[in-house]
Amino acid sequence: MKGWGYLLALLCGASGGWIAQQFWSSSTEAERAAGKSALARAEARLRSLENKPNTFSLRAAPTSETGEDDVDSIEDQGDSGLIGNDSEAAAVDSRLKQQVRYLLDRQAYMEAVELLYERRIDIAFEQEVEYQQLILSAVAEIEAQLRDKLQWPRLVALYRMLVSLHPDYVPYTLSLVHWLIESGLYDKAEQQLVVARNDVQYANQVEELASRIEERRQIQAGVSQTIDLKRAGAHYLAQVVLNNGETAELLVDTGATLTVIKTSLAEKYALDLLEAEPVTMKTANGAIEGSKVTVENLSMSGLSLDNVELGIVPLPGFKYDGLLGMNVLGRFKFYIDQEQSVLHLQ
Repeated sequence: MKGWGYLLALLCGASGGWIAQQFWSSSTEAERAAGKSALARAEARLRSLENKPNTFSLRAAPTSETGEDDVDSIEDQGDSGLIGNDSEAAAVDSRLKQQVRYLLDRQAYMEAVELLYERRIDIAFEQEVEYQQLILSAVAEIEAQLRDKLQWPRLVALYRMLVSLHPDYVPYTLSLVHWLIESGLYDKAEQQLVVARNDVQYANQVEELASRIEERRQIQAGVSQTIDLKRAGAHYLAQVVLNNGETAELLVDTGATLTVIKTSLAEKYALDLLEAEPVTMKTANGAIEGSKVTVENLSMSGLSLDNVELGIVPLPGFKYDGLLGMNVLGRFKFYIDQEQSVLHLQ
């Protein structure tokens, strides 16, 4: 009787094992079939995308004051045209550049950056340097266009996105800090600067940005004089009044040690050049000879300065009256609010 019990147990165990094996095999086959099906669908999708024309529908999203939600969006209704095998690498790169150019020309800046970073995942290691240069070139173009249009919030949004896409590239973080400072968002600028403090390669830039934040806070906290400026491309113009009411429109130039006006303007205003001291000035086009005088008074928007040295130089082809240099600006703590086109002096 005991023998029949063992035999029955053995038969039940074998049957259970066979049933489990069949279930497992069925499950495994189903998973394999599902995997093959998914792979087939993915391959079909890729092939269909490669064969579709490139069609884009552009729409602009609203701009936020902080720049955090300002994203131009682009709806891809067809193939981005970026998928191909190794033998098609050159054609893929060509298509990519065309698509990026298309987006940049239509001011779809965020979409251009997204496209570049999506494609970057698939490139070969030996193409990394060349491809990074392509990205940096596009970013520089975007920054220049947004800067010229005074779109600080979009610049903040651009570099927030770049930092999220490439967090270990410190120059993106430093650029984000710069535009946060220009937007007056000093707390957020400090938060971002913490990220870059551990990289000794950029220690000088970090300290310079930290100093700018502290200086601007001090100016804002203290009593400051504001001077309205006029935008001239990427530069700013200040109207100054010399001596007895003569006005001059000077380009603000923090790289100029001396404030200068054109020789023709000095003659028109009958400035006393008899006591002028000869001076040689260095410019981007080389050294030029001129003279230096002291005017009794120079004023800007009610701010009056006495006994200001003024360079008198020819400045041929220069369409403004002269340059407002550091012998005036250096008397103050100052910064230019680029968004508002205002010079703050303390």
